[in-house]
Amino acid sequence: MTRASDRRCDAHRRGTIVIVVAGLVAVLATMALAFLMRMRASAEDMQHALRVGQAKIMLVAACSYVQEASRIGWDDPATAAHEECFGWIDVREGATGPKPVADHAVGSGGDDTRWPIGSFRRCPMHVLTRPPYATRLTVAYNPIRTPFTAPAADEADPAYGRALLTRPDPLPVVDNGWPGVVSDANWQAYADGDRRPRAESTGRSWFRIYRQAPARFVVTCGAGATMGFRSWQEVQDEGRQDVFANDEAVFRSLFGQECRLWYLIEWTGSVALPDMHILDNDLITQVDNFQWGCTNSSQKLGVGWDRTHGHGRNMGGTIRWVQRLREEPTWW
Repeated sequence: MTRASDRRCDAHRRGTIVIVVAGLVAVLATMALAFLMRMRASAEDMQHALRVGQAKIMLVAACSYVQEASRIGWDDPATAAHEECFGWIDVREGATGPKPVADHAVGSGGDDTRWPIGSFRRCPMHVLTRPPYATRLTVAYNPIRTPFTAPAADEADPAYGRALLTRPDPLPVVDNGWPGVVSDANWQAYADGDRRPRAESTGRSWFRIYRQAPARFVVTCGAGATMGFRSWQEVQDEGRQDVFANDEAVFRSLFGQECRLWYLIEWTGSVALPDMHILDNDLITQVDNFQWGCTNSSQKLGVGWDRTHGHGRNMGGTIRWVQRLREEPTWW
């Protein structure tokens, strides 16, 4: 027969076990919550790092745009002439440009009408469904045949080890009839491309360039879906409310999630030699065809020259310097 005191002890033990188990469950729940919060914080940190990386990639794109636009991109399809310019500061006379040959003779003075000083260009970045003049991504149209290729060829085969041009290289993405009867019926589609943006590539990044001086530009690099609009008022001024579902709150939400970086850059028409500082002839030993030196570097290994077989031509000038701006500039 169980005594009353024993029953009370059993009840106390059961109560103690319940308290211990409840405490352990609470500790585990707290640890799980802390772990989930840490995971979420890490994911948010990685999203920020991803946006910063995307924005910095846009700096490279913007610098390339400035270099290329100093000479090309001004051609008028309605004219027979090919309007190629001579730099943001005309390399022929030092006047403000860009000035094409067809419109301005040397000595006619500056002309910034193609990109007025104090104006900007906004460039949302996305992947086209099919770029103009797109070619296929085939690595080798005419692989050198060996016993390990398909079709194989042994040493007795006349095609063994020979680089034979038996197939056109490259081939357009648009069908041209090969290997049957080749036709130019789709030439216009090949030249025009399909400029519709791929849905998965939209709303990720953009850059915007403000021409501050003849050869100086404020570059804004963005990672987000505002497409480079500075404010809702600017969206309204350009009549692009439909991009944001005609809702200012949508724009402000995207604006709040975005990463924006500002830089000041300067262009110069100076370029390096196309074979400078890549093939190193300073070494006393055998010449190294794969050693790349810093362009215009002042540090030399010896008394010779660093040159290259690569012929890395630079037809668009050079970015003289890039300055990171700590704060948002007044004009961009």
